[in-house]
Amino acid sequence: MVSATRVLAICFFVDLIGTSVGAGEIPREPLDRLWEEQMLLGTQGAYLEGERSTFIPHEAPEEAKGSPGSATLTTRGISVQDFRGTGFLGMFRGGGWTLEGGLLGSVPRPDGRIELYGKRVWRFYPGFLGIEHYMKPKEEETYEFFLLDRKDGSQHAKLVKKWVIAPQEIKWFVYPNVREAVTKAFPGDEDYLRRQETVDVRGFLKYDPETQEAEVTITGLIRPWVERVKLK
Repeated sequence: MVSATRVLAICFFVDLIGTSVGAGEIPREPLDRLWEEQMLLGTQGAYLEGERSTFIPHEAPEEAKGSPGSATLTTRGISVQDFRGTGFLGMFRGGGWTLEGGLLGSVPRPDGRIELYGKRVWRFYPGFLGIEHYMKPKEEETYEFFLLDRKDGSQHAKLVKKWVIAPQEIKWFVYPNVREAVTKAFPGDEDYLRRQETVDVRGFLKYDPETQEAEVTITGLIRPWVERVKLK
């Protein structure tokens, strides 16, 4: 028979662990604010756990070819990361967020420019001693796209519209050359093949000066996605 003292001790330990699991979570909101402030200013910036990196990329924004992940490495790229989240009394580490993206498209207007920005969002969960922290891309990977109106002489651009692409809207696939190699090496192993799936979400911008309409196209989704926005 278990003593009352031992039961109380076990309950206390379980309660302590339970309350500590979420105690070390990294809130996303401040990271989003930092990322979007850089976007509105039109500046490049990379931040890791609150510290700004001295790395300065040299790739032009056009090299991103609509990909938020690739845009991070351009002169208008923005990256905000924080992996200081913990769990289970600090034994699990490495939880946090990665927000990456940048300028995807820019079209001139008489008084400034119309711009399209894209952001990829990954959430990381803490792992034992930070070695095995992990993410759930097929369940949680999201993308955000922002249409901006950047007037000449203005310090901040104006946000015209924002779109959030949910995980269930994203198309996962295996590149043909990868599929061929996996099929030859592991014939019939569908589980291994599924683990090779990836995504290729991209955003593109067009502008019609006659109608003053911006057209935003997002590819890499399960269904075709195009939206037109009337600008003033």
